[in-house]
Amino acid sequence: MDTKHFVIGISACLGLALTGAPAMADAGKTEAVYPSGASIPPMGEFAWLVSKNADKYDLEILDKNGVVLQQKTFTSAKAKCNQKKNLVCRVPFGDTIDPKAASWRVRGVDGSKKGPLSDLAYFVVDTDTPLWAVVNPDLTLARGAGVVSVTKQGDGQTAVVFDRDVRNCAYTANVGYAGSEGVPPDGAATVVGLGGEPNGVYLTTYDQAGAAVDSGYHLVVTCGGTLPPV
Repeated sequence: MDTKHFVIGISACLGLALTGAPAMADAGKTEAVYPSGASIPPMGEFAWLVSKNADKYDLEILDKNGVVLQQKTFTSAKAKCNQKKNLVCRVPFGDTIDPKAASWRVRGVDGSKKGPLSDLAYFVVDTDTPLWAVVNPDLTLARGAGVVSVTKQGDGQTAVVFDRDVRNCAYTANVGYAGSEGVPPDGAATVVGLGGEPNGVYLTTYDQAGAAVDSGYHLVVTCGGTLPPV
């Protein structure tokens, strides 16, 4: 999954349960830090509310199962946290985010004292460009966008896996050739989600008599924004 397709989920437009203002801290402790839900950051940034007394921040990146994939620590200066001028800390994604990343959280650190971790903020895939695949009559990939693999499962049957979760998407498929020559035989294509694989679909092509046969096809998957993992 390409990190340039990530934007930060905002509670106002996506219904995420992001916590609002941090609770007041006990004396001598760093108060909680929460991802910013007050403003939409530019694409390619982590953004969170400044934590009083924090001199650095621990940021964790997690997969869809809640397993920590990466941990990063940023000083207040690195995160551009000026407590007198700025209410939000900002750090560019960079190019080192694990492709399995699904969410992130952060906490303030004051010397040896650590505040509580924030609620999760989710990466949301920008899906302005649909996922698609054009498959040859021998059920091999001719071309596509976001396609990881096309695997023959049986006569007329293929599993197509993309680079992101497609469970909340719409699938459209039609039989056809990859090129501009010839007329494909009459037939039909059916498509459903691929069991056990959130990034995949299962497609079957049929001839005019209704028998499953190998046939070229065009597949389009339109998502309109992937929801946080379930």
